[in-house]
Amino acid sequence: MSALPTPSRINALEASVHCLDRLADAVSCARGNNTRVAVYFVAANAPVLDNSVLPAALADRLLAVLRQCVGPEGDCAQYSGGSFIAFIPSAGSITEAAAKMHVIQAGFLNVLRRGESGRVLVGASVFPEDDTDSSGLLMHAYSAMLDNLLTDGQYCNLFNFAKQAEESRRNRVTSDVLRALNENRIRAYFQPKVNIVTGLPTGAEALARLIKEDGTVMEPGHFLPYIKSERCLLELDCAMLEQALRQGIAWMDEGMPLAMSVNVAAKLFNNRLFTERALVLLEKYPRFPPAMLAIEVLENLDMTDLALARGLFAELRAHGVRIYLDDYGTGRSSAAYMKAFEVDGIKIDRSFVGDLCNGARGERDRAIIAAAVEVARAFGLRYIIAEGIEQEDTAKALVDLGITTGQGYFYARPMPAEKFRDWFHDAHQSYQSS
Repeated sequence: MSALPTPSRINALEASVHCLDRLADAVSCARGNNTRVAVYFVAANAPVLDNSVLPAALADRLLAVLRQCVGPEGDCAQYSGGSFIAFIPSAGSITEAAAKMHVIQAGFLNVLRRGESGRVLVGASVFPEDDTDSSGLLMHAYSAMLDNLLTDGQYCNLFNFAKQAEESRRNRVTSDVLRALNENRIRAYFQPKVNIVTGLPTGAEALARLIKEDGTVMEPGHFLPYIKSERCLLELDCAMLEQALRQGIAWMDEGMPLAMSVNVAAKLFNNRLFTERALVLLEKYPRFPPAMLAIEVLENLDMTDLALARGLFAELRAHGVRIYLDDYGTGRSSAAYMKAFEVDGIKIDRSFVGDLCNGARGERDRAIIAAAVEVARAFGLRYIIAEGIEQEDTAKALVDLGITTGQGYFYARPMPAEKFRDWFHDAHQSYQSS
């Protein structure tokens, strides 16, 4: 049988329950009066989750600091071991509530005589910005306190409800995408790449669409930015690659030999998993020529091991696969990426293409694109593609700049494979009749 709590611990438990009851009442009043309540969770010993019993005299001195900080309207209690809870009704502004964390921390450090090197962690949440009940506020203050463990030297932290909501959304979207993958509801839509001079299709880019259970088609902007799991990204990009290879073979059999391209998250080149899976898929679909496959990689900071990424690019290229830098011009140093990696082509980002014929801004974009073309040719790149073409004048301006391959709504939006087939034949008929 477990030992009964000592009288002092019973008193601490009763005080904690009483404090939580008063907190619930304070939140109820604040909800009706449209005022704020600030809730604090303080960890005064290390390790943070140590549940050992503080000496009663020391706990009393720390509680005295808290009582002084929260004032007569607030309340506080020892929660467990070196952990304390407190709240302040009518807390004023969020800035004032946040400032109180530092006052609490300084008071605790003074009692513990640890000076600035001490580690007293304080987390806070504020109602109604954090619109939950009293237990939720306490949990969020506790969560904010734990977040201090992930920082270096920042020991006071206000719960960020927006951040928590964003984290919840990422978890939910990641789960939805994984479930959709398992249920075959992630489909490739295809956007044509065309010869800008002739208007004839030369290839297609496979772009992910999530088909919701009610049949609604969700575009990638509604789920790709929120995918948290690298495993989910891996499965998604491999699914797109497999669908592209399979569809490419089907179109070849119909007399539509088209180069295929897929987008791959840059972070997937921080290890070998994607490259190994890609090579397995190429073996699974040997009828599709690897030289007709391009992998488009966004130039950003997600590639943390540049040496490994360089080797993986080289391995894919050794099998005939082309590598393009996607959204060229938006990364940290576009020319540096071309120098760091041996790639086959670049895609000029739509942000430089859309306003190409728009006055002074168009002149600047024209100069940027001209410089990009010059640099790409200096590095011996064979493929320069412009994305985001929406007007005929833009297409003509790109040809003047030496770019003859592009894609955009001027030609076609991404579409299912069966509609792409019809568009392909219409494009050829239009060219032959012109």
